[in-house]
Amino acid sequence: MRDPYEVYNTFGVDAIERFHNQGNERYGFERDFPVTTFGTLIAEAIYRENFDGAIEVMDKFHDSVDSPIIYYVELLSNALRDADRRDDAVRYYREILIGNLENQNARETLNGWGVE
Repeated sequence: MRDPYEVYNTFGVDAIERFHNQGNERYGFERDFPVTTFGTLIAEAIYRENFDGAIEVMDKFHDSVDSPIIYYVELLSNALRDADRRDDAVRYYREILIGNLENQNARETLNGWGVE
């Protein structure tokens, strides 16, 4: 897939999933969702300030990616914070802390907002 964001933007998140599943059929086994595709979709959506799209992709493929994605969760959290989407940012900062209680950025942001 040359431009995952264009596929997503034109056909939606389900088209990305269908494309991946068709690859599984071609290869004859189930593969993990490629972190490069996931990262491209998240980063491009954030760059274009399509925060709802970034959230949709994160929620759809979060458990399907084959490597640690905490970087992308933090990237999305920070972008949501900067876009004044506090409720969404809190959700993802909490997710970061589940995986890493020592994450200073997440902890300081939540503490600054008075969120436990």
